[in-house]
Amino acid sequence: EARRAFERFDGNRTGKLSGKELREALDSMKLDSTSHDGAALLRKFDADGSGTLSLSEFQQLCQQLEQAAVVVSPEVRRAFERYDHNGSGALDRSELEAALRDMGLDMTSKEAGVALRSVDVDGNGRLDLQEFARL
Repeated sequence: EARRAFERFDGNRTGKLSGKELREALDSMKLDSTSHDGAALLRKFDADGSGTLSLSEFQQLCQQLEQAAVVVSPEVRRAFERYDHNGSGALDRSELEAALRDMGLDMTSKEAGVALRSVDVDGNGRLDLQEFARL
């Protein structure tokens, strides 16, 4: 499916997807890319630093998004919304630390950073709802 989407949205047939083409391809595959920072996804998976994604880079991104997709329970959604103090739709490190503390997980700031990075699919340093649900 990733290959077909890549070929379909590589409109100029360069063998690379631009940021706009990437968003269109992910949307067509019904992957939950809307909650992820598109620019951060591009930076994270652009292994050669070209500013675009090759087919293999795109396939790695799709695989990671598929693995990250989880069903979010109402309880998890409420907890996420309770700790998203600024209403940004993502928990920054301090908001995550508060959430973990309230859950009875007494972690150092460094440990909270490790937890954040372990589920931060798009690598933007914040957790969206899907990423938070993976904790």
